Formats: sequence, structure tokens, C-alpha cells
Amino acid sequence: MPPAAMWKEAVRTLETGPLAEIGLLAFVFAFCMIVLYAFWMPKEFREHAKHIPLDDDASPHQNGSSS
Repeated sequence: MPPAAMWKEAVRTLETGPLAEIGLLAFVFAFCMIVLYAFWMPKEFREHAKHIPLDDDASPHQNGSSS
């Protein structure tokens, strides 16, 4: 049997168990919750969040030290 076929057979025989299914379900649930949150977010907050990277109100040195 060629090495590639041996690896394919070895991977096929691995048992992932219930943890793989639980992880997949947790990911799908978290993804759906994030999408729902994004759609139900108040418009004011969405507008504020949309402009955060573009706002230059904050100075680069906010710790009070002058250089």
C-alpha cells in the first residue's frame, strides 16, 4: 500500500468522539448569536461603532506623560 493511502486509511479510522460534535455545535451556536446580535444592535451604537477606526479624537499618548 502506498504511503498516501496508508495516511488516508489512518485518518479515516480515527474516532473523533463526541467532543468534535460538541465543538461544532458550540461554534454554530456562537456564530448564530453573533449574527443575531449584529442585526438587533441599536442603530446609534452601530453608527458609533462604524466610525471608531476613523475618529482621531484620542491622542496617541493618553497616559499623561509628555515626551
